[in-house]
Amino acid sequence: MVWFPDRRRWLVACATAPWCVPAPAAEYAYEADAFAAALKGGGPVAIAFETDWCAVCSAQKPVILQLLDEPRFAAMKLFMADFDHDLAIRRRLRVTVQSTLVVFRGRREVARAAGLTRRADLAALLARAL
Repeated sequence: MVWFPDRRRWLVACATAPWCVPAPAAEYAYEADAFAAALKGGGPVAIAFETDWCAVCSAQKPVILQLLDEPRFAAMKLFMADFDHDLAIRRRLRVTVQSTLVVFRGRREVARAAGLTRRADLAALLARAL
């Protein structure tokens, strides 16, 4: 594995290698209290349900992380939930399949989709919260 000290360079390199999946960053890991506070804060929030065995999740994750580096998504808070282990939030949001992305504006859900991997589709979904 090649070490990239700069996250952006690593994401660019990773985007060109379909086998490469970024490790979950601590800043994006789902935590119930932080998620509730983000929703209460009123800004744009997204939660992605992923697994380490899902090929779609592996393709989706680097694209979402790249989009969050764009200025228009600077205010968005992202949470990466483990589909297999974060069962309480999965049930609460009625998520039935991995690779589901649920987008909120404040406490209100504004969009959701599963299986998206194309950059344009994911950008359009996230933009619904802006």
